Amino acid sequence: MNYEKESFNAFYGPCNAFGGLFKVRIGGVNPDSKNPINISTTITRATDTEFEADDQIGLYVVNYNGSAHALTADANHVNNVDFTFDGSAWTPSEEIFWRDMVTHADFYAYYPYTTPITDVNALPWEVKTIQSNEADYWAGDFLWTKKEDVTPTTAAVTLNMKHILSNATVTLVGGTGFESDPNLESANVELFFYGVKTAGTIDLATGAVTPAGNATVVTPWKTEVTTTTGEGEEAVTETKEIYRAMIIPQTIEAGKTLISVSVNGVVYPLVVEEGFTFEPCKKHNFTVTVNATKVNLDVVITDWEDVNLDNEDIAPTTNSKSAELPSTSWTAMTDAQLYGSYWGGSSPTEALQTAYPDVTYSESSFKQAGAHSNGTSALEKIWDNVTTPDSGNNGVYTYMDSAWNSPDGQTYPFSIFIDLGSVVQIDALRLFCRGGRLDKNTPGQFEIWVSDDSTPENGILDGWVKVCEHDARVSAGVAWDYNTGYVNGYEVQFDNRTKPCRYVRFKAVADRNNGAYDTTTTSIAELKLYGVQHNF
Repeated sequence: MNYEKESFNAFYGPCNAFGGLFKVRIGGVNPDSKNPINISTTITRATDTEFEADDQIGLYVVNYNGSAHALTADANHVNNVDFTFDGSAWTPSEEIFWRDMVTHADFYAYYPYTTPITDVNALPWEVKTIQSNEADYWAGDFLWTKKEDVTPTTAAVTLNMKHILSNATVTLVGGTGFESDPNLESANVELFFYGVKTAGTIDLATGAVTPAGNATVVTPWKTEVTTTTGEGEEAVTETKEIYRAMIIPQTIEAGKTLISVSVNGVVYPLVVEEGFTFEPCKKHNFTVTVNATKVNLDVVITDWEDVNLDNEDIAPTTNSKSAELPSTSWTAMTDAQLYGSYWGGSSPTEALQTAYPDVTYSESSFKQAGAHSNGTSALEKIWDNVTTPDSGNNGVYTYMDSAWNSPDGQTYPFSIFIDLGSVVQIDALRLFCRGGRLDKNTPGQFEIWVSDDSTPENGILDGWVKVCEHDARVSAGVAWDYNTGYVNGYEVQFDNRTKPCRYVRFKAVADRNNGAYDTTTTSIAELKLYGVQHNF
C-alpha cells in the first residue's frame, strides 16, 4: 500500500474490566480525508487485570467488495500488523489507513502477535506440558476476536476479544482421614492432568481450535487464591492453594484418567466414566475431595464471561499399590536420540553449549553407556526378562545368565538411558546381578533420574529430575545373598512416586565393592521398575 506520511495517535485507557482505545489510520486511498479509525478493545486478558509492557497483538482488516471476503494470509487490506504495548499506550509497527469512508470491512485481532503466519486457517499453537510457574502457565493463553461488517466511522470500533482455549482450576479439599488438615497444607501433594494434547491449530477466521499430536501429561501451576466472605467484623479471609492449567480444547475419552492426585505418596487416578470435554472459552473449576481411601470430584464449568453450567460428577478409581511395569516397549536410547537436533553425527553440535551449558557429552553427564564387544552384552539384556535354571542350585530359575556387560575398562560414573515407550510413574526398582558378581563388578551406588521432555526432536535434555539416590555398596554394610542378587532382586523403594515420565536415567556412581574389580567390566543382569503405567 502507499501510505501518506501523517502523525499517528494511539492511546490506551480503561474499558470495562480491561480495555483501551486505538486510533489507527488504515489505507492510503484518501489520506486527505483525515478520518482515522478508533478501535476500542474490551479484553479479559490472561492476567485478568491488564496487559504488560511489550505485549503485542496482531490485526487483520478485510475490505468488502459488494460482500464480505475471506481472510487470507497476505491479500487483505491490512495484513497482520502488530501493536506493541509500552505500559500505557499501544503503538503499531507501521502507519495504516482506511481505504475510504464508504468501504465496509471485517476486523480480526488476536494475542499474542505471531509472525510469519503462512496459513491463517491453521496457525500452530501449543501450551506447555510443564506449567509449574506463572510465566509458563500464561504462555499458553490465546485471545481472538472478529468484528464483522464495520462501517468506516470516526467513532470507536469495539473489538471484544475472548480466550479461545480452555482453562482448568483445581481446588483440593481434605476429607475423611484428613480432618486435621482440611486444606492438605501439611501433606506432600502432587497433581497432574493426564491424557491431554498440548498442541493444536487455530483458525484465525473463525477462532476454532483443533487439537493435534499425542496426548501427554500436564503439570499445572500451583498458586494461591485469597477469598473474603462476610463484611465488617464478620469478614473472614481465607487463602487456599489451587492448581491452574491452560488446556487445548478437546475431549478425554471415557475410561481414561483425567486428573491424578498424589497425597503423601498415595496416588489417586480419577477416571472419567463417560468422557469429559474441555470446552473452548470455558473455565473448568474442579473441587477434589481427598479421603483416606478414595477421591470425590465435583466440577463446576464456568464461561470466562461468567456463564455457569451444571455440576458434573466424575467417578474415581484408586491405585496406591505399585505393579511391575512391562518392559516390552523399552528401548535403549542412542546418543542421537538424547541430543536430537543438537547431534552432529558423532558428537553434539556447538549449539548445544549455548542452549544447555551444563550438559556435556561425557560418562559423568549425558552419554549413553556402551556394551561389550562379545556380541551378547547389549543394553537390552537389562530388561529382557530372561531367566534360566541354575543347575547348581536345584534348578532354581535366576536372572544371572542373561546380562549386559560394559566395554572393557568401563569406569564410574556412567549412565544408562531408557525410553520406556509410555508415560509411567515409578515408586520402586529391583536390581539383579550377573552370576558370580554379588559383591563386585555390579553398580552398588546409583541414582535414578526421570524426564517428561515433550520435545524429543530437540533431544531428551529437558525435564530431568533426580528421584532416588541409593548406596548399596559392601562398604555401606549392605550384603546381598543368592536370592537377593539372582532370584528376587535388590529392592529400593522411592520416598515418593515420581512425576509422570517416559525417560529414565540409571546413573551408576560406584561399584558394589567400591572399585576393587577382579575383571575390567561391569554388569547388570536385570532392572525392574514398579509403579503405574498410563495409557492414553
